[in-house]
Amino acid sequence: MRSIHIDVTLQIEHALALPPTARNGRGQVIVPGALLKRQVRYHLTRILQTISGTGQGVICRLVGSAKAPCHLRYHDMIVNAGEVQPRFGLALDRQTGTPLPSGFFAIPVLDAPGGVAAHPRAIEGYLPASSAEQDLAWLLLSLRHIHHLGGSRSRGVGRVTVQAHAFMDGMPANPQVEVP
Repeated sequence: MRSIHIDVTLQIEHALALPPTARNGRGQVIVPGALLKRQVRYHLTRILQTISGTGQGVICRLVGSAKAPCHLRYHDMIVNAGEVQPRFGLALDRQTGTPLPSGFFAIPVLDAPGGVAAHPRAIEGYLPASSAEQDLAWLLLSLRHIHHLGGSRSRGVGRVTVQAHAFMDGMPANPQVEVP
């Protein structure tokens, strides 16, 4: 097994939609590690299915599955600026174009143009020695594809730029993806 960690910085462009409980024990606003992990899984799946039609082994090693957890931990990232405010919306009936009877909703939005969410070891853990460099390359590629956080009702909010710096066994790493 080889030790890896990735320093991740999210540059927030306008606002970021967050789960309502997106605060740590100190009351600081955070981007949950599970949100980053979900985005990594989504982009990694799209990339690998486009290239090879599968890639389940890589996905399981990097984000886990229902049968086996992964050996990587995705940590919460603390946001340095901004205030959480409700943003209101109204659900519409897609067929009639009219508002739904109980369609009024509010989502918590972090209004932080130019804000930064960072963690020096946002992703850390161990990868099998036989595939560590290739798996790390796939992980970095999927991180580069993340441009939005959030979805569903928060679509259109949450544009981010991801910067990631990888380290393997304590040394800087810049692996390249080898397409099968």
